[in-house]
Amino acid sequence: MRIPPPTEATVALLKQWSLRSPTPVALTDLFKAGLLANEDEGQRIRNARFLHTELRIRVANRCLELGRLPLGLNTRKPIQEVRNYYGQIFERLDAQPFVGTRADEDAFTEVLKSLILTPHAGVIGMVALGVREFKQSRQEVSPPDLDLIDWHLNRFFMARIGLRSVFFEPRER
Repeated sequence: MRIPPPTEATVALLKQWSLRSPTPVALTDLFKAGLLANEDEGQRIRNARFLHTELRIRVANRCLELGRLPLGLNTRKPIQEVRNYYGQIFERLDAQPFVGTRADEDAFTEVLKSLILTPHAGVIGMVALGVREFKQSRQEVSPPDLDLIDWHLNRFFMARIGLRSVFFEPRER
């Protein structure tokens, strides 16, 4: 991946956006929004506006969670690379203008495709590599420590599933 870490200004924005709570979204809501978007251009724009805000909240949370992984797991290079990747996604999302027209929505959709489809595929492998390096660097990892790591990684991956679901919701035409 080799992505530079977020700048101090980006870290400040990440912290600001992470204070906001993600909007709970059920799969049925995503399905209905997708169906309506196929029939109603206004709905497509409203969906893009929702994503413009919601994705920054969710990506900021994922990025900062990776930086708070316990027991030094957050210091492993592969984990830092994934964190940097999420920081880069946040920067690109934050740089996008407000979605007000169909052309804006189309441009926003292309940005989402470029951010997620190809580079996002390596996240699981990179996190796994970070965990493997962490375990190899320690003589023994106690069961409570393993439970703590499992809890944090389960939280990260469950949130990642939700993030990807929201990312892909309006993209299918």
